Amino acid sequence: MRLLFVLLLAAPAFAQTLVEGSVANSITKAGIGDVKVVLQPMRPADSVKPDNRTKYETTTHPWGGFRIEDVAAGTYWITYTKAGYRLPASARPKPIEIRESGDPVKLQADLEPLSSLSGRVLDDRGEPIAIARLELTKIDAALGRDAGTSVLTTDGSVVFSEFTPPKMISSDGDGVFSLADQPAGTYLLSASVPTNYDPPPPLEGRDRAWVTTYYPNASFRDSAAKIILQPGTAATDLEIKMQAAPVHHVRGSVVTPKNELALNAILRIGTDVVVTEDGNFDIPLVDGEWRISAQLSDEEFGLLKASETVRVTGRDMENVRLRLSAQVAITATIVYDPPREADSDQKAWRTVVYEGREILMPPAVSPAQLSFISRDRNSEFSAFLQLKQDKPARSQLYPGSYDFHINDDPPYFVDSVRIANRATTGAQIDIVALASIDVVMRKTGGSLSGKVENATVCSVVTQSVLSTAPRLDSTVPCDKDGRYNFSALRPGDYFLWAVTPEGVGRLRGAIFDRHLDRYLSAATRITIRPRESSTADLKLTSMDQ
Repeated sequence: MRLLFVLLLAAPAFAQTLVEGSVANSITKAGIGDVKVVLQPMRPADSVKPDNRTKYETTTHPWGGFRIEDVAAGTYWITYTKAGYRLPASARPKPIEIRESGDPVKLQADLEPLSSLSGRVLDDRGEPIAIARLELTKIDAALGRDAGTSVLTTDGSVVFSEFTPPKMISSDGDGVFSLADQPAGTYLLSASVPTNYDPPPPLEGRDRAWVTTYYPNASFRDSAAKIILQPGTAATDLEIKMQAAPVHHVRGSVVTPKNELALNAILRIGTDVVVTEDGNFDIPLVDGEWRISAQLSDEEFGLLKASETVRVTGRDMENVRLRLSAQVAITATIVYDPPREADSDQKAWRTVVYEGREILMPPAVSPAQLSFISRDRNSEFSAFLQLKQDKPARSQLYPGSYDFHINDDPPYFVDSVRIANRATTGAQIDIVALASIDVVMRKTGGSLSGKVENATVCSVVTQSVLSTAPRLDSTVPCDKDGRYNFSALRPGDYFLWAVTPEGVGRLRGAIFDRHLDRYLSAATRITIRPRESSTADLKLTSMDQ
């Protein structure tokens, strides 16, 4: 079951107000009955006492209508909940004012019906595989990159799901799988056999192994058939026929920071785990790109880790070496010029934007954040530091190459970044040893505002023309009339796009992957000057190119 949030803002008053509305199917426009509607009071920003105010609940009638009487003026979260539905991805919370007059407030919400898929997994002889691991990956059709992953098994358990809460799926022992409550979109479906499943017979004297197979019978992702789920539909009778490939051997060793063999290091390759008793390994793998990770607990260095990507191409690999490393400390400081008011980040609630959506941040949470994301998409290494004036932020990272990103803190913007006492204009950093990071925020930025033509749900994204600027991109939402405003931008030249909330993710993905060229022809270019206000009216840009 999914909770869907909409922010309802009310002016302080003692009047009792009627709140009524309806909830409809976003596809059929028919009303949806039995939707749970809850109005939860939001604690005032400066309150530290428990919130004991009244919470209001009701359920929609069979035709989708609801009515809540005698609602006290205040600020509320309103949630709509029903199994099998979600708030459409394009929807965004909108403020609604309850006036002191106590005039009725009318609401209308559309919920999108979720979809399902089912099928079974077979071996190359057509026999069912009763316990197989399936991975359902949602992809961005425009960028060809993953949008998230759900992992399930045919024995009836969900390992991980980014799109829906974990749920049980049924299996009748014949390799049957099913997954309900999936958002509409384009998906890839793959399967792998359990480690205790009998291997395929040898071919021409060479051992073979089952390989991860994409629907319907592809050994490589590029050859997979896409599964397109429309809202409220069911994809049934999907069959994956497992493929086999010759086995090759990857041999090597794991060494400690002292260049000694790492005894009893733990290796992970996909879902398999191997222990290197003497520090050496011999791993049978089929052709493909494999991520090998190693870790070892050491009394002197703590938890050591290493990772290496190997590409197996029709032959054995020798002398692969994984060198374990300890984490290195990073310390970040932030300086506001002029100094920031001491109480501004302690009492005030702030609205920040993530992926084109507004998020209300509570008191004492600084909106200035420094993030490190590994350039190796297969790596789990990352760090996020909340930056506060006069208070160093500390974290640890394993050595490697990282993208770093700092968000602006209006009315301040990121002016400069120094790493290990050296100025940097890049957005990528190699962490090899102890690192100190100094960030300077200034108030001498310019502002930018305008209107997006014929748009009520949109976001505006800026990207520095100088791609090595310390601040890569900035995003603000449009209001219901399509108007937007950047209150603090670093002076310089920018590309500008107006996109839907889904388009924000695609555009940021292109920025991260260094594939922005495909969207430059649709961008508006503008110059931001210190302490000056600029305007730019835009048209909504399609990200489906």
